[in-house]
Amino acid sequence: MVSDSFVDRAAELARRREMDRAGRQADRSTRKLAASDNRQRGPRAPKTASRFHFNKKYSNRAKAHRAPSSAVVKLKYDFRLDRPEGERNDLDFVYVCGPDGIPESALDPIQMAFTSEGALGRKANLKARIMGHDTIALPADLTKSQRHELVRNLADHYQKTLGVPVYCAAHLPDSGNRNYHLHLSHPLRNVHDDGKGGFRLGEKIVFEQRPNVRKEAGLNPTNHNDLKNLRMNIANIIADSMFDAGLDYQQSERWRHGHLRLSQQLQEASKRGDTQFVDDNFGRDPTRHEGPNTAEWSVRPNDPKRAAAIAHNHDIDTSEAGPEFITRTLLNRILDQSNKAGITDPEQFRMLARDLGLNIHWVRMNGNKTTPVSGVQYQIVGGPKIAGKQVGASIGDLKRRFGWAESPAYHRYPAKTGPEFEKYSQCVLDAGLNITPGTTKDLLPNAIAAIHQEADRLKTQAVQSSPPVVPAAGDAASPQQNFHHLESEQMKAIHQPDQSDGEQLAKAAGIVATAASAAKFIPGAAPVASAVEVAARATQAAVKIDQASGGAASKLSPMAGIKGIGDARPAAHSPAGQTHQYRPGPRPRG
Repeated sequence: MVSDSFVDRAAELARRREMDRAGRQADRSTRKLAASDNRQRGPRAPKTASRFHFNKKYSNRAKAHRAPSSAVVKLKYDFRLDRPEGERNDLDFVYVCGPDGIPESALDPIQMAFTSEGALGRKANLKARIMGHDTIALPADLTKSQRHELVRNLADHYQKTLGVPVYCAAHLPDSGNRNYHLHLSHPLRNVHDDGKGGFRLGEKIVFEQRPNVRKEAGLNPTNHNDLKNLRMNIANIIADSMFDAGLDYQQSERWRHGHLRLSQQLQEASKRGDTQFVDDNFGRDPTRHEGPNTAEWSVRPNDPKRAAAIAHNHDIDTSEAGPEFITRTLLNRILDQSNKAGITDPEQFRMLARDLGLNIHWVRMNGNKTTPVSGVQYQIVGGPKIAGKQVGASIGDLKRRFGWAESPAYHRYPAKTGPEFEKYSQCVLDAGLNITPGTTKDLLPNAIAAIHQEADRLKTQAVQSSPPVVPAAGDAASPQQNFHHLESEQMKAIHQPDQSDGEQLAKAAGIVATAASAAKFIPGAAPVASAVEVAARATQAAVKIDQASGGAASKLSPMAGIKGIGDARPAAHSPAGQTHQYRPGPRPRG
């Protein structure tokens, strides 16, 4: 006779096997769904949002514990050398450039990856950086030749800025997306000729030097500003390429300011009159980058924060302010109240925030009770927890604002009685704040009202700054309207494929002359500068067309340089002295 306990154990094992089988089947089905089409994941941001993206990573020796696992693996992936030759269809363009006089062998990306890994030595730290690897989003509205020219400009700017070879591989979009993107890699050490036909790696480039070395050279101890300037220059180069291609002015300017925070992008859009961008993007929370081909099966079901982020991206609604935006607004008002009351003590600040409807949570490192506080989270009553860094008030920001020498000690909220509470109540009373200590005063409606007020202000400014409307045929047009119309249409007139080079140059000259004549009748010095800008852009565009029409521009096929990278060297080198200069573009005004 079989015991009941044995039957129960057998049933439990059978149930677990069935659950495992069902889980594997679900994984297979969702993998297939994600591989075929990942558009079902919902929108990430409004169509008018800036698509600018820049991500910087470093290869190291940590292998599976970090990504990318190694420089060699990363370069093989970028140039699709880890795949059979028939499966490299998504490789759009390859471009390599380096400083003048660099050994030819240094233009081979795989050889550079092997040399960079060997230069560290066997006893190097696993987290030591080997090579830099950047991913840059490319506009989907450019033509193939325009996109390739943009890759060359980006690579040449990197090469001039860092002084090392640059290896670029542009990829076509994934299935169901429009994410044209560029993988750009570069060594972290200066390249020297070894006198034997090869190359060797020397000292680190200035961008990667230690703080004391940078300080001695008269630079900032960290490269944060260098990275910030690099992001800005990349955005300017992309925006210039879009404007030179004849695309919409507002569309190119959204890319130009895409490196800024969303709140700063809204301010810039309002100044230039981009009413659609303000209307679509005001109040929403910044979306989180999830990487290419992110499938739902890879999300762990026991990760509620990740699931909440995905749900938010699915249900994003630009007509209502997001929780992060509301939390930031409420926190700013609470900081103003604390300044009026002269509150600087950490726990008094927490009590004030609680009385105004915002809970502040000190976060300890790794959740260990013995470790000090290393972060802060804010939570509106009934809302999600928002990290301090996301709302511009991290633990470091609070320490600088309130003059804390050390991070606050972790403990629960103080009781609503006792000396500490009495001291807080006295501060509130002396400041004359409309708060009853120990009783929550809902400040959220005031924060929402402030959000709507700010939205109205930005929209009003955007409408006032928007360019004049071009009148219909037969209607009288002012000189300002004629000027702005010519300014927006000058690139379209130049890009006519059925015209010869001479005809295009003649039309460019005519547009410059007409725009300058219209500018004479507009009071003020700004239109004169705009006319000069129009002339410069038209001339530059004509020169580019003249160069490209005869095939003079260096065009590498997708597989050029993979089997013999040295063959691509003459076209890969940038012209001597070529640098990128910021060109803000015309600013239409009403």
